[in-house]
Amino acid sequence: MNTTVKKRDGRLEPFIIDKINQVLVWATEGIKDVNISDIVAEANFPSRNLISSSEIHEILIQAALNRLSVAEPNYQYVAGRLQNFALRKKVWGSINPPQFLEVIKNNIERGIYDPNILKSYTDSEIHKLDGWIKHDRDMLFPYSGIKHLCEKYLLQNRKTKEIYESPQHMYMLCAMVSFANYPKE
Repeated sequence: MNTTVKKRDGRLEPFIIDKINQVLVWATEGIKDVNISDIVAEANFPSRNLISSSEIHEILIQAALNRLSVAEPNYQYVAGRLQNFALRKKVWGSINPPQFLEVIKNNIERGIYDPNILKSYTDSEIHKLDGWIKHDRDMLFPYSGIKHLCEKYLLQNRKTKEIYESPQHMYMLCAMVSFANYPKE
């Protein structure tokens, strides 16, 4: 495929199949009875120039879902990991999580979170809670699980579909709000 890819940040770069293979190696790691070659064969990349990296990612998710069957159920986990990867890029702008305090402050600024959360917890306490978050747990969701979370439970702008938090941040914030009025000790 001789085309140019438009990255999420607007940069242009050539389409490189090795990048797709790297993502698929990561997405299939430790999952039994899945095959990268089958996903690539299933992917139907358009031959036009200037495809977005987001579109390539959606094609890979769909290719993994197309492989899903009663005989090959583990492709649901590959699609789930790929969907989670896309979610992280959209929410975090990266695959690496931002500091939890930064997420809270940004979402308070947006009017998404209640500012009282910062009255209930100190910065130090939020940093400690951040250390307990295990973002890799999100990779255990099958596709339907992560998709359901995205559509129904993660806070978002319902018109634009912009999501403002990741699953583990949502879970921690739910616990924080639930226990905010408990005695500190």
